[in-house]
Amino acid sequence: MPPGLQQAPSERARLAQVALGAALGHPNVTGAIGGGSFVTTYGETRLEGVSATAVGGDRFSVGLRLRVTMTPLRPLADELRDRIERAAAAAGRGALLAGIEIEFADLVEPGRPDAVGARA
Repeated sequence: MPPGLQQAPSERARLAQVALGAALGHPNVTGAIGGGSFVTTYGETRLEGVSATAVGGDRFSVGLRLRVTMTPLRPLADELRDRIERAAAAAGRGALLAGIEIEFADLVEPGRPDAVGARA
């Protein structure tokens, strides 16, 4: 690709963008944590904290690694899945979504700047 031209996002990358945006819009989500398999790239763009993996039939499983405030994690995961499904449908990408995996990598206690490592 010639220098200066940006590669257009694939359907996989667009679905990852939608999922990440929906998750980060939740008031209990304070950030996404990239690294390892939790990075989606297209062109020079890196989406940290989200992966979209092909599962066949033009469908993708989305994985997110998130930092959240202290809150019950299972209900939060259910809320996030619902948000992501609605956002994908609204963006015309609902049929592409095969599954959603959520990892809570950090918990942030309200009023404290430090994070406590946690997995759920």
